[in-house]
Amino acid sequence: MINSFQHRSKNLKCPRHNNEITSLCITEKFSMKNRVLCQSCLKDKSTYPNWTPLEDIEELVKNITECQKITKSNVIKVIKNLKQDIINDIEQLESKVLEIQEKFDHTRLIKKIMNQNQLEIYDLQDLSENLSYLTLYTQFKNINKSQLYSEQFQPIFTQLSSTRQQIKQIYERVLQIEAEESTVPDYKLLFKSTPVIIPAHDFAINSVVITPDCSKVITASSEGKLKIWDTSTHTEICQISDNFDYAFCVDVSDDGQCIAACGSNDQIIRIWNINDTLEPVFRLKYHTKTVERIKFVPQSQQLVSISQDHQVVIWHETKPEPSRILKHHKSSVKGLAISNNCKFMATSALDKQLIIWNIQNNFSIVHQVQPHKTTCNCIQFSKDLKYMVTGGEDGIVKLWKVQNWEPILEFIGHTSFIWTVQFSNHSNLIISSSTKDIRIWNIPSEQQQQIFSIQQDYYPNFCLSNNHQLLCTGQQNGELYIWKTAQN
Repeated sequence: MINSFQHRSKNLKCPRHNNEITSLCITEKFSMKNRVLCQSCLKDKSTYPNWTPLEDIEELVKNITECQKITKSNVIKVIKNLKQDIINDIEQLESKVLEIQEKFDHTRLIKKIMNQNQLEIYDLQDLSENLSYLTLYTQFKNINKSQLYSEQFQPIFTQLSSTRQQIKQIYERVLQIEAEESTVPDYKLLFKSTPVIIPAHDFAINSVVITPDCSKVITASSEGKLKIWDTSTHTEICQISDNFDYAFCVDVSDDGQCIAACGSNDQIIRIWNINDTLEPVFRLKYHTKTVERIKFVPQSQQLVSISQDHQVVIWHETKPEPSRILKHHKSSVKGLAISNNCKFMATSALDKQLIIWNIQNNFSIVHQVQPHKTTCNCIQFSKDLKYMVTGGEDGIVKLWKVQNWEPILEFIGHTSFIWTVQFSNHSNLIISSSTKDIRIWNIPSEQQQQIFSIQQDYYPNFCLSNNHQLLCTGQQNGELYIWKTAQN
């Protein structure tokens, strides 16, 4: 084959300069005649941007010819010998898939789409190698097709072609989902001025959380009870009680199957299955003082708790003992946040210090800062992990850039302690609550977008639903407010 190729190269002359050819253009759209280049041609690389010296082509053909059996390792060696770019349209496709993967952190959306298309994660990880392999065959199949052991290559090409089609389907599906999610930009989010009011408890509601599917809202009150409500009918589904004095904080797992509550004087964290709430699945006891907040770790079976005993404890949902105990704070821990990709955790304490932990690196400390002049009560990461927001007793809401952990924006308007902060899904809005009101801040315009006045001097808590249709708040008199979007 090499002799045949060398013979052909000697017979061919550069059509532009009539010189002996030295290189071959590997761009597929050119005919064999127009693919040949001489030294004069190479001075104008813009004409033929993808050229390869003949000796590289010969080495490539030699490697393929000498392979008695085409294996994956052989192909990788051949690809390494060939210095080329992937065909532009495939390169863009690969880049887009990787971009989407990074955007959604290899988690729920990509996994769901991959499962629907029966595509494994290693197919995406090996995409660059596979596409290079396919490109290699496509570009050189016309040199001497009969010598390329086509019967051995064919099964691999068939598989690669199928993989490429699946990747395209994923790409199209992701674009469709992105289009659906962006139909109602959250920076235009407005709620009706009058909420639906439900007389939910006899005592103050200390915490509310909406299930991921937005069908239920769970309330925790000072009377020591949890209640689950239907968000469409506004009726009580069930009541949960386990002989505790009061419930200060409640959270629900990202699959919507587990509920956890804390706050009782017995320092016990209780976990229930949402479909069977008669008895807790676990009662977790380690803290020696009141548990302030709890948070399920996304995409895992872990739960984090913070307490007045200065400790941060990591629990496994299926085990009653702590799996990790962090004792770096020197006072009562007040704020807790975990990023959606499970990379970072943030905790703040009465000593005014905020600590950023790297969950994936054995909970090592990434950064430590005093975010406010007074205590930082609450923290949250944006879903794209570009920002972090904090709220302090100084009444200021601060926006931070995660890349360097530097503050980039302050929202001033609250006249009392900030108790809760939350990002909207697309990270364009921040919602914050103080003892006087709840405010929605527009990040792009750096302005306040909406305000809800609270008549009682109370630390209101709230939760924004995943679909942006509901904003639920708990009141000191035991009432549950459900604010609906203006579009409803």
